[in-house]
Amino acid sequence: MESSELTETNADGTFTISLSSRDRVLFALTSDRKYGCITEVSDNVDKEPTVVMRLARLFSVNAEFPTSVEGKSIDWCHAYVELPPDENNPLASNRFMAC
Repeated sequence: MESSELTETNADGTFTISLSSRDRVLFALTSDRKYGCITEVSDNVDKEPTVVMRLARLFSVNAEFPTSVEGKSIDWCHAYVELPPDENNPLASNRFMAC
């Protein structure tokens, strides 16, 4: 997974990043990718420009995609990770990641 915008924290742990009107979520990782955080961005980002992110230990998820045809394997697949829909903004994209 690659970021659409990379940034580094300042000495005190703060950082600045630009968001588009479609952005609902921030995903932060430590450089060693052991800790991270997903946080929702308020629709009032102009009035509330500060978001507090609390990092936690990351984990892996593995999955299998079975086929309904016996003896046939799946050559490829595309998986999405989505967040719950935003009731206040039903047209907002809730897709967080695709792989």
